[in-house]
Amino acid sequence: MKKHLFLSIFLIFGTVIFAQESSEKNSLALEFDKTVEFAQKNNPKLYRSILSPESQEIYDQIYNMIKNHEQKKMVTDVKILVKDFRAITECVNFDNPDLFWWENTATFISDSKNIVEEISIPYLIKDENLEEAKSKVYLELKPVIFYASLIESDIDKIKYVHDYFCNKVVYNEYAKRTGRAEGILQTVYSAIVDKSTVCSGYCRAFQLCMNILGIPCSILTSSTHSWNLVKVNDLWYEVDITSDAEGTDSIPKMFLIDRQSMNKFGDHYPSYLTKDVLVRYPSNDKEFSYVKHFGYVKTCEPYTFAEFEHSIPEDFEITDLDFAVSENTSETVAQYLSKKYPDYKIITTEIHPVKVYDSAEEVIELIKKAVMDCNDSSDVKTINVSVIVEDSIIKNKVISWFTKQENLAQLVAAKFGKSRVGYSYSERGQIKYIELEFRIKASPVK
Repeated sequence: MKKHLFLSIFLIFGTVIFAQESSEKNSLALEFDKTVEFAQKNNPKLYRSILSPESQEIYDQIYNMIKNHEQKKMVTDVKILVKDFRAITECVNFDNPDLFWWENTATFISDSKNIVEEISIPYLIKDENLEEAKSKVYLELKPVIFYASLIESDIDKIKYVHDYFCNKVVYNEYAKRTGRAEGILQTVYSAIVDKSTVCSGYCRAFQLCMNILGIPCSILTSSTHSWNLVKVNDLWYEVDITSDAEGTDSIPKMFLIDRQSMNKFGDHYPSYLTKDVLVRYPSNDKEFSYVKHFGYVKTCEPYTFAEFEHSIPEDFEITDLDFAVSENTSETVAQYLSKKYPDYKIITTEIHPVKVYDSAEEVIELIKKAVMDCNDSSDVKTINVSVIVEDSIIKNKVISWFTKQENLAQLVAAKFGKSRVGYSYSERGQIKYIELEFRIKASPVK
């Protein structure tokens, strides 16, 4: 009897846990769909624009089929020739990086006059696994988008996302070794979730981020390569994240450059559809200069925002563009986001530590308190203090106090007796603030 009771309780408990996990996946998948819907409003769909009205109707049918994970559809209201069908499928593929669960192709049945009668879509991810896949993409993508959205100018947003993928995603070793890149490697999933991709994954992930951020962006292709076309200040520029990620230069060579400059690099001669796109949306402006806008980068330092490396904590949790107010919300950030997204409620979950110190004296008192409160019983005691300040003058005053050996020696002696004292500090820039980390080591004098 007890055994059966335990088994029943276990099964009920397991069912509840499964239901909770399933509900969470469903919720995150819905958030992904909502974010994609927002992105589609900003998606320029450049490849769709070069199609005839009849081809655009088939394009829309294919897009909706993939979006709804439909496998077959009869074409009854539009007559489209087989010779045009491949171009339409490629245009859907190039315009819509959010559709990562299909194989980037479609098959058809035609009649005796070579008119398409039925469309079939093959999928990389089964329908029953789609919610989980969407959830994973959403969880990885949301903090990147959120931090990028806090940056004022479009050029700086573009650089932030460009640098994220350059620094966090690697070119897939198997594809590099074999020259084969199939299936999921061609999608945003490989770049955003697996952090291992090929050129198509890099540029699709970048394209999706740009569209979510409200920046028009598309894909450009050659016979062997893919990169991006992005619009800044009403002008189109080209960006190649794959080549910048693989490069070793301190300043990226393929960041917001014109067609003539990009064409000098191998594998960047446009394919037949991309040629048509570039005729209609030419990238001819030579005015943008990386060095003029961002300044020189020190030799051997990655071309990235100073705040990039530490700006996205692993446990960061938000609900992307659908926000709700949090007690820890910084008032200035909340006000900024309210203006930026007036149709949404705002949530920020510890974008920065809750307390931003407004005076050097406050920070110095915090360091003193950390020493006096230290209860480490080991011989060598390590005390860490991390603070956020907004003003470089405050920062310099604190560092000046901290690095005077006698200050720390007296402080540590008052707590631990005669001790040797070591110290170090580091700083990193956040989007607006300066984060300082102080470390004090005390060991007994023998």
